[in-house]
Amino acid sequence: LKRTQHYPHSKLATPDRRFNNGVEFSQTIVEFQYMYAIDPLSGNLIRTNESFYLQDLTIIYRFVGVEVFYILTGSFGGWKLSLYIPKFEIVLILSDKDTHITKQTQSNYNTLKAYFVTYFREVKQYINSKQPRLLTSIVGFRRNLGHFFWQELNGIHYLYKNLLLDWIDCLAIGNYQHLQVTELFPELNNKKQLVLGNFSDMKKFQLLLNNNCLCFRVAEHFISQEYISRIYDFAWYKCSENFREALPNQDNNREFFPLLWVNLRTHNKSWKSQGQGYANIINKLSEDFPKIAIVFDGWIDCNKVVESIVKLLKPQVKIYNTLSFPLHESIVWAHQIDAYICVVGSGLVITSWLSDKPGVAHADRGHLNQQRFWSRVKENSIAPLFLKRQEIKPLQNRAYGNYQVDWQIIYQKIFQIIKKVEKEKLIAKDTN
Repeated sequence: LKRTQHYPHSKLATPDRRFNNGVEFSQTIVEFQYMYAIDPLSGNLIRTNESFYLQDLTIIYRFVGVEVFYILTGSFGGWKLSLYIPKFEIVLILSDKDTHITKQTQSNYNTLKAYFVTYFREVKQYINSKQPRLLTSIVGFRRNLGHFFWQELNGIHYLYKNLLLDWIDCLAIGNYQHLQVTELFPELNNKKQLVLGNFSDMKKFQLLLNNNCLCFRVAEHFISQEYISRIYDFAWYKCSENFREALPNQDNNREFFPLLWVNLRTHNKSWKSQGQGYANIINKLSEDFPKIAIVFDGWIDCNKVVESIVKLLKPQVKIYNTLSFPLHESIVWAHQIDAYICVVGSGLVITSWLSDKPGVAHADRGHLNQQRFWSRVKENSIAPLFLKRQEIKPLQNRAYGNYQVDWQIIYQKIFQIIKKVEKEKLIAKDTN
């Protein structure tokens, strides 16, 4: 296959091998309208244009070689995860990059068999169809905001850079488009859309068959500055003029310093005493920075936490509560701040991937491990200052568990960051 890559995948300098290479096969589906694979029995290169959407981010491709076989793809990274040969009832694990899906391998293929039986006529008609497939991009099928920006929307941008968006015929849209793909990439405005968010996985399987779709999902793992600039420009112009004019700390208005972003979280992996803790941090900072202003960020379920913090704050502290703001406004806010304190997760995405600000990151011990790759997947990244494992006290022995941390630890780290920002601003002012 002769491919033209105007914009090749970046090779990431990270010890975590999961992020070393881009996912090539999904781009070739767009470029050649087929998925290619090596027949495990003959060693020949063969191709297919038959796909079956299973669930979540999982797509299975059917190949006819010496024997019929299937390749299951999925997870956030869009990897090839397993190969199944029905005649021999053999499954080969192709990757351990998502151990959760690997454990469900047998269940996934059994689900595919059940769908085949349920929709036997539709499957047979699809396989035998001579009509051109509808090349269909799967978008917004997983709620996770971080992976949406890191891999999914980034994958669309990767296709844009390689001049391949025109090849797409259709978008299959789930419930979790955190930004509207067709607004961010107007090149997709004229494409057919299948809005599938409210359907069951089984119904999605049927509808994609009935529309003769060849499904794919491109995942790109490196966040370029050009991609981030595109998101910010879109977010800025989507905001109203009144909103933009009301933002603090514009070039002609340095009313507050520091403008500190405080990310709250309550539904899981949350700092249990964050209400009292953040109040202590902010009040302590106000002793050295009397013009401090706080931007509260988080899901709407954090409003009670905001109220509890505000009650404990000194009256001169300026408060901006953005909990009910749409995402594009939060993205713009994140570009106005001087520093942040965030939970490792969606909140940290906005300030350190979609913006370039310094700050402190805390989380349960498991998510603190993301420090090893966090700043390496973004061009010219400012690395968050992660808390150390020993500074976190777990309250639950499980993933996404709640935890405690001494507020003074966070205070000391953010204080040093703010002092550095202050010094940089003074130097810049003297230079000008």
